[in-house]
Amino acid sequence: MQNPAFIDLYDVPFTVPKSRFLLRYEEDPAELKTEDQTLDLYYVRYEVPLQECLVARLPAGEIEIGWGFVRSAEWELAICENSCSIQLLNASAIEWVDLANIELHQLADSLRIFGNDFLTAESLQQTHLEFQKIADTYVREWMEKSPRVLTCRQEMTDFCWWVLGANQIALKIGENATMRTIVVPSMLGYVGLWQWDAYFIALGLQHGDIELAIAQLEIAFSPEPDGQLPDVVHEKGRLASSLDLPPCDLVSLRERGNLRYGEVVPLTKPPLGAWAAKQIIAELPPQQRAELMRKWYPILLANQQWWMRAENCDELGRPQYLHPYSSGLDDSPVFDASGAVVSPDLLAYLIVQEQILREWAAEIGVECPLDNLPQLRRWLADLWDDEQGAYFAQNHAGVRQYRTILSLLGCFAPGIDSSRLRQLSADIENPERFHARWPLPTVAQDDPSFAENTMWRGPTWVNTTYLVADGLESNGELELAAKLRESTLEMFAVAGGPVEYVNSRSGTRCRTATTCFGWSAALYIDLAVREKNENALGVSFTSPM
Repeated sequence: MQNPAFIDLYDVPFTVPKSRFLLRYEEDPAELKTEDQTLDLYYVRYEVPLQECLVARLPAGEIEIGWGFVRSAEWELAICENSCSIQLLNASAIEWVDLANIELHQLADSLRIFGNDFLTAESLQQTHLEFQKIADTYVREWMEKSPRVLTCRQEMTDFCWWVLGANQIALKIGENATMRTIVVPSMLGYVGLWQWDAYFIALGLQHGDIELAIAQLEIAFSPEPDGQLPDVVHEKGRLASSLDLPPCDLVSLRERGNLRYGEVVPLTKPPLGAWAAKQIIAELPPQQRAELMRKWYPILLANQQWWMRAENCDELGRPQYLHPYSSGLDDSPVFDASGAVVSPDLLAYLIVQEQILREWAAEIGVECPLDNLPQLRRWLADLWDDEQGAYFAQNHAGVRQYRTILSLLGCFAPGIDSSRLRQLSADIENPERFHARWPLPTVAQDDPSFAENTMWRGPTWVNTTYLVADGLESNGELELAAKLRESTLEMFAVAGGPVEYVNSRSGTRCRTATTCFGWSAALYIDLAVREKNENALGVSFTSPM
């Protein structure tokens, strides 16, 4: 296995599985003089800006990168899990910035750095060379799990698999502070386990490490007493209500009119747990599959019932997003007006989740108390606008506005009326709306709110396109679903890898999007594996849109 050419130490930093240490250029080296270039060593933490995580600076110069080490003419650095070894060839080659969150030990031939609470006596007994060999082997063993796909997809799949390794951290969770491995959305800004990120990330992990995939769901399925699933599980606890929000996000909710002073609102993510779990356990041995269904069924049942509680619904009893953060699409224009929103995607997710929970109940021999499918379907139908030929989210004033990806996600629910499905498909293939060069933009291109580089207001996100394709397939639109999946796979080469979101017209990463993004990497892997499996059966993806 060749050295990782995709690690450029700027967009793609150097790190290893289960570590919070990462090494990268602070600024794009292409824009700096050689003598000004430094490599910065960080120890990343939840909701702490990257620059405040800076531990040390090292002079750059000519760099060699291995799987577990980086070296220059003046120093050599290796990372293994949550410890780091630095061998200095020039005693002045390192500038310490902040040692508050690490432990530093001077050994005979190196410096050994540990994240707080991760010191091991064994590591202190290893020479730098021994440590480096262990580190290099550790990453290689992870990379050997990378799924086999079509030759044309293998290089990008390996890159994406490396990202799923690089985004792992060790986290102490629960009252007993049990050490667990989580895969974070991004080491460059999202250091925790976000609920719906975990669902998508598990879909990619299952193809090379099914136990780690299951572990992500296990951690996400840690409910509040009332059945709500938390938005985030992190090193300091969990994010489950506005009381847990960082100050800047709390201010944002208030400024947007989604939160009054003194009010407390829950924070969660869309109910995709059963949908993700069904796919993860599909190929497990029958006994393990049944055990997980029995374990997860009551958790997901309680969560389904939580969404239907009166305090989470409007005056008609319809479940709603109380604020944008629980939708996952924080900046979508459908939330521009203050107040809660009844959205077609939420109703579709709840339809799918109830169907799966009913299936599980029958399979494990318990009675399912849910009986909301007819009403959920009626509410979804009520969001259809015959004149516009689309689903529209509806705010507290009953106003329907903006043609967005949420309009398309109504098709995530199987059994959509055939005439409506045709109109949604026509929107997807309409170049003035959602048929951008790299579909699907998160706002239709002819909508006044479309902004091609602004987060959820125009750029293409892999997860929403993936969900629309899944819905199209469940409703029998196999060819269009295949076209979306093919375009998504091709887009990664233009974007330069698994970035957070891209300009739907150019395919390039938007300036504000982070790199090495977890669910982008995971869903690429899942699509590449699906493509290979279908190819083996004589069924291939069609040409991209």
